[in-house]
Amino acid sequence: MTTRFNSIGTAGRKGTAQNAQGTVADPYLKTFVIPIVGVASTASQDTGVELPANGVVQGGYLNVTTASAGAGAETMIVGNTTDPNGILNAVDVGTVGIKNVIVDPGMSLLGENVLFDLVAADLDDLRAELVLLVLASDV
Repeated sequence: MTTRFNSIGTAGRKGTAQNAQGTVADPYLKTFVIPIVGVASTASQDTGVELPANGVVQGGYLNVTTASAGAGAETMIVGNTTDPNGILNAVDVGTVGIKNVIVDPGMSLLGENVLFDLVAADLDDLRAELVLLVLASDV
C-alpha cells in the first residue's frame, strides 16, 4: 500500500518542491509486508524484498504466527547488508504475537534487500510477517 502526501510543505503534488537538479520530490509512505519462514541454518537469509534506495524506516513490527520450538535461544535479527541488525535485534521468536521492536526507526535503506539471521539452526518451524512502514521518495 502506498500513500502519497499532498501538502506537507516541501513536496507532494500540489505546490511541489524541486531539488537542486530541478527534479520534483514526491515523498510517499509505503507499507511492506515481508514473510519470514524459518530455515535450518544460521546463515543470513535474503527475503528478496528490496526497500527503496531513498527510503527511511518509520516504524514496524514482527508478527510471529508460528513460534519456533527450537531447543536453545529463539531469537532473530533483521536488517540489510550494511546494517545486519538495524531493523530488529535479538527479538524473541519463541512465542506467538506482535513484537514491536524496531531498533532504528531512522535507518537509511540504501536500496538493499531485507535479510534475516536466526541464532540457532533449529528454528525451521518459525513463521512470521515483518511489517515495515517506509518513507521514500522517487528522487
